[in-house]
This record gives sequence, C-alpha cells and structure tokens, in this order.
Amino acid sequence: MEYLGRLIAAFMAVILIIIFPLQYIAQLNSENIDILVDDRTHQFTENIRGKGYLDCQMYEEYIAYLAATGEKYEIDIQDIRPVYGEEPVATTSFPLSYSKTQTLSTHTHHDDCYQGSKHLHSGSSNQTYSNGCYTLKNSKNKTSYCSSPCRTIDRNHHNVSQTSGLIEWTCSNGNKHVTIYYSCSCGASGYNVAGSVCHGGSYFYHNYDYYSYCPGHSTTYSVYELGCGKTEGKYYDNHGNELSPICNRVVSSIEATNPVQSVDKGSPIITSAIATYLDGHREIVSCSDNYKPDIVGKQTVTLTYTGLVGDAKTTGTRSCTIDVTVKPVNILSSIIVEPYIQSIEKYSYPSFTVKAIYNDGSNKVLDSSMYKIEGFDPAYIGLQNLTISYTENDITKTAIAQVTVKPLQKDCPACNKSYDLNMDDTDPGCPYCREIITGIEVIPDYVEVVQGESLPITVLGKYGDGQRNIVDQWTSNYNTEKPGLQIVTVEYGGYAVDITVWVEEGHITCPICGYHYPQSENTCPDCAKKPVSITVSPNEVTVMQYDPIPLRVTAYYADGSSCIVDDWTIDKDTSIPGSYLATISYQEARAIISLTVLSLSAAECNICGTIYEVTENPMGCPICSKEPVGIEVYLTGGTNLVPIGTLPQIAVILIFRDDHREYVKEGFELNDFNPYKPGPQTIRVTYKEFSTDIVVEVVNILDTITCPRGHVYYKNDDGSDPGCPFCHNWEEPNKILYFDITYTTEILDKLYSIGRYHFQKGNYISVILIKKDKSLLYQLQRTFFNTSLLGRKKRFKYGGEVY
Repeated sequence: MEYLGRLIAAFMAVILIIIFPLQYIAQLNSENIDILVDDRTHQFTENIRGKGYLDCQMYEEYIAYLAATGEKYEIDIQDIRPVYGEEPVATTSFPLSYSKTQTLSTHTHHDDCYQGSKHLHSGSSNQTYSNGCYTLKNSKNKTSYCSSPCRTIDRNHHNVSQTSGLIEWTCSNGNKHVTIYYSCSCGASGYNVAGSVCHGGSYFYHNYDYYSYCPGHSTTYSVYELGCGKTEGKYYDNHGNELSPICNRVVSSIEATNPVQSVDKGSPIITSAIATYLDGHREIVSCSDNYKPDIVGKQTVTLTYTGLVGDAKTTGTRSCTIDVTVKPVNILSSIIVEPYIQSIEKYSYPSFTVKAIYNDGSNKVLDSSMYKIEGFDPAYIGLQNLTISYTENDITKTAIAQVTVKPLQKDCPACNKSYDLNMDDTDPGCPYCREIITGIEVIPDYVEVVQGESLPITVLGKYGDGQRNIVDQWTSNYNTEKPGLQIVTVEYGGYAVDITVWVEEGHITCPICGYHYPQSENTCPDCAKKPVSITVSPNEVTVMQYDPIPLRVTAYYADGSSCIVDDWTIDKDTSIPGSYLATISYQEARAIISLTVLSLSAAECNICGTIYEVTENPMGCPICSKEPVGIEVYLTGGTNLVPIGTLPQIAVILIFRDDHREYVKEGFELNDFNPYKPGPQTIRVTYKEFSTDIVVEVVNILDTITCPRGHVYYKNDDGSDPGCPFCHNWEEPNKILYFDITYTTEILDKLYSIGRYHFQKGNYISVILIKKDKSLLYQLQRTFFNTSLLGRKKRFKYGGEVY
C-alpha cells in the first residue's frame, strides 16, 4: 500500500508540473484580454453618462464584445438616485421615450438618402471668361504706368475695336477667346494698346514686343466668380432646388407583424409589416397581398410594400411572406343522436336520427350512409353502448347511444300471452301458465313434534302446466307452544290442506349446569343464585396515597340477571405509591383492574394528562417539556436589510409543547436565499422537521455605517460619517438621506420593453463587471473545497454622476 500511495503521488506531481505552466501562459493571455475589457467597460460607462440613456444597440454591442473574448462575465448595472431631506418619501420616476410603432437609431446621410444629385463646383476660378459655375463677372481696377507715345497699335493684333473712353479688346487666336476691358486717356485721342497674342489669364500682361500705355492711368479688367447659387456638397434637383434627405421614407426591408395567422374562410388577414427604413428606424406599414380568402387550408401569402425602396431615387417593392391557415366557417362541433336509448328485438337493427351541429349554430340531418356505427352485435342480448361517428373536413365527432337487445318472443296458445325465448332461442315454456297455482299437496299429512319445534313437512304447489314444485312461503295455524293433538291447516296460493300434528311437552337443558327443567320455567333454578362473572367500573383507577378505592362491582348470574354488590374484596391497598394490577373477587367470580397510587408529591400535566413526580421532574411534565412543536425566527441586526454577499443575522428559538422556549445555536438551515440577488427575498428557515419564513432585503450597501439604533446608511464620498439620516430631524433639505437603487433586472426589463432606459441627470450609474474564473486553480478549489476564495477575483468597476 505504501508503494501504491507513492506511485499515485508521483503521477499527480507530473500532471501538475505539465498543467500549471500551460495555465500560466493562458493567464498571461487572459491579462491582456482584461486590459481590453477594462477599457471597453470604461467607454461603455462614460457613453451612458454622457448620453443619459442606455439603448438596446449600446447594450448588445457591449455584450457582443464580451462574448468575443471567450470569457464568462456577470454584469451588474445600477441606477442610483440620491434622495434628499426635502423628499424623504419620494418615489423614483424616469422620463421614458416610448412608441409602439417606431424605433430610432443613429444614421449618416449619403447619396441614397437624396432624390437629386450632389453638387460639386465645375470650372476654374480667376478666369476672365464664364466657365462652369463661375458665371458672375466682377470688374477690378489697376493703375498702369506706361511710356510715350500715347498710342501704339501692334500691326499683328487681331480684331481690335474701340469706343469712346473705353476700348474693348477682343483677341481671337485659335480656340481661345478672351475679352479684356482697357480704359485710358492721353491728350485729345490718347488710346494706346499693344499685344501680339491672346492669353487665357485674368490679367492683361505687358510683356509683348510692342506696347504703349498712357502714363499714370488705370486699367480696368474683369474676372468671373461663382455664380451658380449652389453650395458644394449639398443636393439639388434638375431645376436647381435644394433637396432635403428623405431616407426616413425609403424602405430597406420589411417583416410581417403577424407572420403566422389563422382566420375563418372569407375573413381578412392582417397585412401590416414592420418596415426598416434607410435611416435605421422601424415603423408599421400597410402592404398589398395575394391572399385568397375563399380557399380553405394553408397558404403562403406574400405581403408587398410599394414605394421608395433601396434609395431615394427608386420606386419599387419590398416583400415578405406569412403563413395563413384558412379555416372553414362551418366547423363541425358535435353530433346529436336520437333516440339516445332504444330497445329492439334480437337480430334486428336500431334506427337513429343523427344531426351534425356546426360552430355557427347551423345543423343538418345525416343520411345513414354518412355516419358509422361501432360496437353493435344484433345477436347479443342485453344493454349495448354504441359509438356513432361522423367525419367532415378531417374533423371527426362521436356520440354514444344505448341499445337494449331483447330475446325473441313466442305467443302461448293456452293463455295467449307473449313470453321471451331462452338466450339460445329455445322455448322455456310459458312463464304465465307456469306460475298459475291449481292446488297444493302436503307431505306427510301426520307428524309428531316436541313443544317448540317447527313442522317437518313439505308443501308442493300444483301449476297450470302440470308441474309440481316445492313452495316455501306457505302459512299454517300451528301453535308450537301448545302440547297435545292439533289439526293444522296449511295454506298457499289460496288453497288449503289439513294435517294432524301431535305436540309433546318440551324440556330445557341448562347450558351451564346441565340440569333439565320444564320449558314452562323461565330460568334454571340451580343457576339463578350462582354468579358467573362480575364487571368493575372504572377498570382503571388513580387515587392518592392512603385514599379509599371508589369502585362499582356488578355481578352477573347464570340466569341472565345482574345486580350491584358491595361485599367484594381487593388484593391491593393504597398505602404504597405505584401502579398495580389488582384483582376484584366476588364469590367465585374475578375481575382485574389497573390501580395507580399517586404519591402525595405527584402532579398531573394539564396539557397531555401525564402524571409525574414533581421532585423528579422540576422542569415540569417530562413529555411536554421535551417535545418541540415549532420554531420562531428573529432578525438580530435590528433591520431586515442584508448586505449583498452576506448571510442574515438571525436567532432561532425552539418552542416546546409546554410553551417554554430555548435558543438554538446550530443545526438550522437557510433555504431559498441568494446572497447575491438584490431585492426582497422570502427565506425559509428549517430546523429538523420545523420551518418558518422571514422576509429580508438584500442590498448593495457600498460603504455603509450602522447607527446605534440599527439604521444602515452610506458614508460620504471622502469616507467621513454624515450622521444617520433616519435619526435626523429632517431639517436639512439638501442632505442625502438614502439612495434609491434600480438594479440590473429592472433596467433590462425596461430596456427590452421600450427600447431605451433613461438615467435622470444627477443620478449615479454603477457598472460592475465580474469575470468568472476558469483557471485550473479555480476548478480544483471548487472540486475539493467547494469554494473559490483562493482563486483570482477580477472585477471591473466604473460609474459616476449622469450629466
């Protein structure tokens, strides 16, 4: 055995050496995940604080992120509302956004949201000609300083025209066209210009071979600026009208509000669907359908929505299917069979009227070929329960009818009455003729009997069919107590016969002593004075020491008489306390009673009636003082609030039958209690076969203080004691009295019922994420020690005031 133990220990050591490094590597990876989860939890909490609400998308994205890590978590979200002195009994309320038919989500507009086109500016800026969106002409002045002569015109310049005070130079060269406005004055006719080629710029450049300007005069030139009147990035229709996004009217997909329906034939169906729009919101829309209301059975119906679909420029359809079951209007509900009970002769068949009843109240009479009859045998005599069934549109209804099959009958030629044949159809003979008495016969016609004996005779009845049968219910005038000769008349069925009877005087033999005495004597004279038994009342007697024994003795004699006697004897007395079996004697008769002699210090329990010795049982009745009958449970902490994760402080009191109580220190159990589930709980406390219920409330007390009166309240943020708000005189309206907390379960219920849970501004949100440890160390502790206190305990806590 020692070798085997060492071998097992070595094997386990090798396993642990292999597993723990792997576990260490896994733990390093888990720590990296923890960093990411911690950051995501922080973002999740801050997002709620900033928005002031939690919607389904936010919550499910966070849960999906946690699920992607492969770890297991428990999340606890709390909405903590501080209650101040001015509202000690205020209730929590939340502004809730709710709509039955519409849900909201975030959306970024894009091209599909607009019916027109997105405008982008065309053309180039700073051009001297109109191009694209640059159609607005703007003139600018520039002072030019040029040399004499005042007027020089290049012979190579094309298409020169002039006006008084303003010269418009139009240069045409190739496919370019530039119009330049130039104005100057020099003397009487001082117009000067020079240029050899046309340029596409905005300015009139002076780097030509021949040029001449009037000195000290200004040049006026023009450029084209934006003149389309549109904003780049916005959307416009073909007429230049600015457009707004209509993605809230563009349907992406639909799903039926009632995907499975069951309707009566000819009735309409629900054709509404939940449409998901391009902007992400959902609302109910009406659809067309290909439903055929007059076809009974199952149909796959297509619901079609017509309108803007896919994008704002497309008018089309979106569809989905539903399953519809069309039920017949007249549904067979039952059948009625008439007559319900009938009788027929053997080998014949019953006749019924079967009526079909429908759910709309209508009915019809069925032909005999339309229904089935089961369970009928025309050759079986007696009561038969028949099952009648009718099927219509795969619906079968049944009813029960009772048929009594009677035997075949025959008419008697003698009395002309009908009677039943036997079960096998044989003739039993006419029962009416068989019962007609035509006379009687007594056998024998002379008998001798002893006084008190009955007549030993046989009476035969003579019947109309010639048969003779013994009859019993005959009568006679025979006197059993009269000795001597008697002529006795025997009568039956209206007929009488006389017989002769000799009656001898009888004697009685005493069953006790065997003495023979005449029957005229009432009792045995020998036993009339001999007692055969006695009875004693009461047969259980309890008396105090030295008291007389109160008994009533009744003697019963052999002749059946009885009387109360006084000269009886007993073999015990009351001088010594104890319980005895005492014998009561009267002549030769005996009886035994139970005699209890109580000590002068004895007492009787007023609950169970037990008599006990007071000196030996100072606590009272030895039965009632030791028999528990129930328990009482009290909360010893002064309040029914239990901090989360702890057990309630209770005192269990055991109640005994004599109503005294004892404190139970151990051996009791707490059932139906979850220390990690916040809120009221009903706990069942069980001790042996007794149990009772108490109500506690599990609270997340954070950092709390219990005042001398047992009140539980929170510390300040800096850890200082603000003083018990419950003991306060309520005169400080800005002082926080307590925190009204809404826990995870209620938050998620509201979230998934209306799509969003709102946190009031000024409330505090607390998000606690608890990671479930899956390490080998954790599993070993749970397996061998039923605890995980030594394992890693990872919590991510974030929160703060909602702003």
